[in-house]
Amino acid sequence: SNEVVVNMHGSKYGAKLKDNRLMWDDGDIWIRQSQQALPLTLEDITVGSTVQVLDDVRRVLAACRQAGLGTYKDDRRRTFAGGPARALKKEPVDNTVKCLMPD
Repeated sequence: SNEVVVNMHGSKYGAKLKDNRLMWDDGDIWIRQSQQALPLTLEDITVGSTVQVLDDVRRVLAACRQAGLGTYKDDRRRTFAGGPARALKKEPVDNTVKCLMPD
């Protein structure tokens, strides 16, 4: 199918695939990259916005270790790699963002 529906934070979002782009009903357009771009910086992120978690689990876990985060949430980090998340709070002390994952 060329359509997808996502339930996130109590809202439904739909998209249609057209010309290798996901055209979302809220106006967003996602373009698949052959390689994932560099991660966003803390300054790039707006609290309340939806961001995409890196899809490379090794990079996600390495970034967590570099930020001084422990391993106790690594199972969740592996599960949600590559998926969307809502930015809840910026943590300038360790240069991380606390996120809420979809239902």
